[in-house]
Amino acid sequence: MLHDIGKLGVADAVLKKSGMLTDDEWSRCAATRAGWRAGGVNRRRAGTVCQHTNKGWEAMRGFGLTIEPLAGDAVCVALRGELDLEHAYTFDEELRRVEGGRPSCLVLDLRGLSFLDSCGLARLLAARRRARREQRRLLLVRGGAAVQRLLAITAVSEHFETVSDVPPELRVAAAGVAREA
Repeated sequence: MLHDIGKLGVADAVLKKSGMLTDDEWSRCAATRAGWRAGGVNRRRAGTVCQHTNKGWEAMRGFGLTIEPLAGDAVCVALRGELDLEHAYTFDEELRRVEGGRPSCLVLDLRGLSFLDSCGLARLLAARRRARREQRRLLLVRGGAAVQRLLAITAVSEHFETVSDVPPELRVAAAGVAREA
């Protein structure tokens, strides 16, 4: 059985294949964000656990965000790396700190995300609920293809105001400097 959203970017024909993967299929799976680690003797059997272990990806693992003041009291939080189970609540904690400043507009920039799972998705939805409750405008800057695909197939994108970039009216020279969190 495949784990969570780890199958994004892997062709359905490969995911549903009951036998061994060809070398070409294996290399295409390994090239996706999901990577593949299978338990047992048959490491190349389809339909096992999708979890990344390739050393190339290990170097990219992690999560970070940058908090940037925008025009007025608006704030941009730019996310990078993987917003997954391991990092979802760190993100939520930092976002709540930003929300504590009561910005009228909060921009979540997803362009730097390489991966988003259901835990990260849940934290985005929680941010949306808080924004509605506190009558704060919440914008999502569209992420990469894998992030956008997850938002689309879960119909979550319909619940957010999404933009391609931070709106120019918010980019006016803001006092302060971006800070890493």
